[in-house]
Amino acid sequence: MMNKKKFKRNYILKTLLPVSLIAVAGVATSIVFITKSCNGKSSGSIDGKNWKGYISGNLEITLYGETKTAIISASDSYKADNLIIPETIEAGGITYTIIGIGENAFKDQDISGGVSLPNTITSIGAHAFEGCDKLTGTLKLPSDITSISDYAFKDCSGLTGTLKISNKIENIGDYAFSGCSKLSTLDLTTATNLTTIGSQAFAQCYNIGGTIMIPPQLTRISNAAFSACTSLNSINFTNATSLTNIANMAFQACTSLTTANLIYASSLENIGQSAFAGDTSLSGIITIPNNVQTIDNNAFLNCSSIAALNLASALNLENINFAAFKGCTGLSAADLSSAPKLNTINGFAFDGCSNLLGTLSIPPTVNTLGNGAFRNCSNINQLVLTSRASQPNWLGTDIFQGWDETSTDCTVVITGGWNTNDALVYLQTKGLPTNWDVA
Repeated sequence: MMNKKKFKRNYILKTLLPVSLIAVAGVATSIVFITKSCNGKSSGSIDGKNWKGYISGNLEITLYGETKTAIISASDSYKADNLIIPETIEAGGITYTIIGIGENAFKDQDISGGVSLPNTITSIGAHAFEGCDKLTGTLKLPSDITSISDYAFKDCSGLTGTLKISNKIENIGDYAFSGCSKLSTLDLTTATNLTTIGSQAFAQCYNIGGTIMIPPQLTRISNAAFSACTSLNSINFTNATSLTNIANMAFQACTSLTTANLIYASSLENIGQSAFAGDTSLSGIITIPNNVQTIDNNAFLNCSSIAALNLASALNLENINFAAFKGCTGLSAADLSSAPKLNTINGFAFDGCSNLLGTLSIPPTVNTLGNGAFRNCSNINQLVLTSRASQPNWLGTDIFQGWDETSTDCTVVITGGWNTNDALVYLQTKGLPTNWDVA
């Protein structure tokens, strides 16, 4: 147990680093956040063993007597150039290892230049550096850190270079790096224990480019995690064998994104609402992996450069929801009949896919077609309905509105015993033009 008498008003706190000047990259800088000797005051007992004290520069530190550790816990009207946090401090003749930066510790403080964090730190609290928009240079995270809490570096818009996530980090919190608009690269190649990327964790990191490699233990990419990362070129899912959920807006408005090889995400079950919406450069073939059950509302809305939708591996796909592929004007092929469990194609799912060519086959498992599901797919010239013994209960209206109204070669193929004349009449009530005939 620590001796209470050691924490009178004039107790001494000191760093084990040199005192007033520290060289960073060969340049003498003016601030070490803890001075070698300063007046302070104790602020009471925490469970009789641990103490809080105030040190010069309006910083508060919490000392833990049993473990001989310390956390930087708060700051007030704090100003620094090139913030350097030492591995240890001394108080009352006892050496304490600094293991954490507490919640709100440096939030909105006037800190310019770089920040150096010792490898003794294992946690960075919520909002710890939020709003420190004068921080610059590359942020090197401590090697033993296990989590980055919510809002930890939000709006640190001066940070640049590569952010490397180590193999000990398990969670990146909500908004952790949101608005870090000058970061140029996110390196997840060594993040082998990362399981979750929180909501908006990297949203509006406009300058992050190149490829992001999804690590093998990651299970969830949360809401808007990479939204508006407008320089990002590629998402590599080759190692993403544990990923089950790409949540709402995860990669929305990533306008430079060209590649997302989803087929390798073998555990993926859900592609969330607007997950890739507005990714106008996303191109090539989108192959839906085996375990995906739902492609949710607006998932690929206005992805105008996608060339084809491959459902050959989508053995568990049940739902293509509202406007999932609406406005995908470059989409020329989508073989829905290869998805054996497909049950629902909701409203406007393929609305405006004006480059869909040739034959559209709607499998017999589809029981729901929503309003305008295939509206304005004007280049389709054959509709195939297999194994239909009777009229389906498609509640939607204008399902086939905007299809070719002039060609004499537009045909409907029906198998399974449904009366062809009745079928044609029914389809016309769903928007099929009158020039179409039964083959």
